[in-house]
Amino acid sequence: MTTAAAPTHVLAWFPGDLLMDDAEKSCWELFTVQEWENNSLGEWLPGVLTRETSLAALRAWVEAELGRRVLELRIDTWRAALPTPTGEPGPWHVYPAYKIIVEPGADEEGEIAFEAAAGGEDGDADTPQPEHVPDKSRRAEALLQRLHDYVGDEHWNRWPAAHREAFGAAMADMTTNPDRTLSFGPDTPVPAWVRREFDGRMYRSECPSLALASTWEPRDWARLLADHPEMRLTNHYYAAPDPQAILAAHELLRERGLEPWFDVELELNLVDGQIVPEVGTGALYTPYTLSGDVQAEVSALLGDGAVLVLDTPTPRGEGMNGWEWW
Repeated sequence: MTTAAAPTHVLAWFPGDLLMDDAEKSCWELFTVQEWENNSLGEWLPGVLTRETSLAALRAWVEAELGRRVLELRIDTWRAALPTPTGEPGPWHVYPAYKIIVEPGADEEGEIAFEAAAGGEDGDADTPQPEHVPDKSRRAEALLQRLHDYVGDEHWNRWPAAHREAFGAAMADMTTNPDRTLSFGPDTPVPAWVRREFDGRMYRSECPSLALASTWEPRDWARLLADHPEMRLTNHYYAAPDPQAILAAHELLRERGLEPWFDVELELNLVDGQIVPEVGTGALYTPYTLSGDVQAEVSALLGDGAVLVLDTPTPRGEGMNGWEWW
């Protein structure tokens, strides 16, 4: 009797209306089986996917996220409830989920190939085994389709076709590290200095644009931009401050020893056929208390397009102070 393959991942509907009191936060969330069983956080899939999204579209999204082919999606459900004042669970709500089986990754595939090469029952030692090659072109196509569906034709057509194609290929080639940071893949045409500066310091972006990744580590942006003038500091937000004012504000905080950092989207840009990201800033933060004088100086530099925020949550943690203009 054949034993059914064990699921490798779980795709579950996250009910923002129940758990965060905000229906707009509802989305599909992708887990490894270990993350699901340990009640860990998964990978949110915000955007155009809804609770009613077709199975085919969900499959395409999962394949785009994992870079592997989905072999099977098994319909499932899960339950959630909020505690009552007595500590007992309140009414239970049932939500859709899928147990997923994906093709083996490089490590698992290598083990299978080794067994076959050794003359195991599933292979012949005299028969060359096919090398496992992720279908990057299929993943790029799915990524671009989902972005197009989200932004619509008008916005989509503002991006040159070459930029869209380069973005899809770069995202399909992107490597996810064990700590969930990102690095540019081996086939992505980026200068060595871009890899050196950003590999392992990037995170998945949720910006509906040609954003390769987000990054928010403190760094000497003035030095980096001066050393590499082909990389531009930009912003794409309505009424945002001037880029030079943004950099001047960052430098003012650095000079005061306040360890500032930008919340950045690394937007795709092509320079002589290579990807040199544009630095799209949306906020400037510091973990330290801002004196009244510093607040006034930086606010004057940034102008009315930036809003002062105090003790606010950010990707780098709670309790940050700074300015936002997204």
